[in-house]
Amino acid sequence: MLGIPMALKPQVSYSRLVDIFISEITSPYLSDIENGFYEEVKHMIARMREGADRSNDLMAEILRREAEICEELLLNIARIRALKRIAAGTFDEAPSEEKNAIKGKREEIKVERRRNFVQVMFIKPAPSIVGEDLRIYGPFKKGDVALIPRANAEALEKKGVVEVVE
Repeated sequence: MLGIPMALKPQVSYSRLVDIFISEITSPYLSDIENGFYEEVKHMIARMREGADRSNDLMAEILRREAEICEELLLNIARIRALKRIAAGTFDEAPSEEKNAIKGKREEIKVERRRNFVQVMFIKPAPSIVGEDLRIYGPFKKGDVALIPRANAEALEKKGVVEVVE
């Protein structure tokens, strides 16, 4: 895309982000990504969050979740690319996003994730559950303490299975 004026460049999209992710996990080689790709995705995520702030409850939740998914995809793309660069001996040429992803500099994402998780104590045994983040938690015994997604904690608390420990 070199030589194309910025205004004429296509904006990054969710499907483009997914395509790049799939390409990175299925190929041993680095995918071709545009200069400014990471910045474009960050802007796309910011627009999603702004849209969530201006939307009704359901649309706001959809946009927030989509932004979270895009952040995870972007972080995973950067990590995979960094690992490929390390294997190829070209890590020094990596953009800062890739270097930071592999070094574990994820403060923004960690802060957001902490807000979405709560610590609970199980007052009854419970089988494994699929969290709203699609990860599997458990199984749990009475007295177990765990950090689980807030929405799951609220549902389990209503059923009398957990007590929120904050």
